[in-house]
Amino acid sequence: MNNLDAIYVDVDDFCLLFEPQWLKHLIESGEKQRIKPSRLSSSEVMTILIAFHQSGYRDFKTYYTKFVCQYWRHYFPDLVSYTRMLKLLQATLPALCSYLKQRLTNRHCIYRFHFSQGVSQPAYCCGQLIPDSELSFSSAIAGATI
Repeated sequence: MNNLDAIYVDVDDFCLLFEPQWLKHLIESGEKQRIKPSRLSSSEVMTILIAFHQSGYRDFKTYYTKFVCQYWRHYFPDLVSYTRMLKLLQATLPALCSYLKQRLTNRHCIYRFHFSQGVSQPAYCCGQLIPDSELSFSSAIAGATI
């Protein structure tokens, strides 16, 4: 199983639980009247977006049109145009945010820094104070909240 498969399986498992509840909420609140099916599932859209952030490409348009559409068509046989993909990304945003929040809250030892008026407060991990000598730049970026 390659990295793309692992991402897709994890995202799809999440979407199988999240989507029915989200669609029920949208219909009950009156925000959405009908559900229009898409050629790409939200799991596929989220997988492509997560893989983009891991890829090193600078812009999504180049990544999608020059890489995904050319080299990953066998993974995603029902790819849509770039313009349609942007619309699907907007529709998938609540699921993506919930997925990322769930993944980050289930992960242990994410250092959290709180900056107020330019002064940083102590960092905590799993409820314990982290000495300054153990902090690294990468851990500060991973869990920084401003």
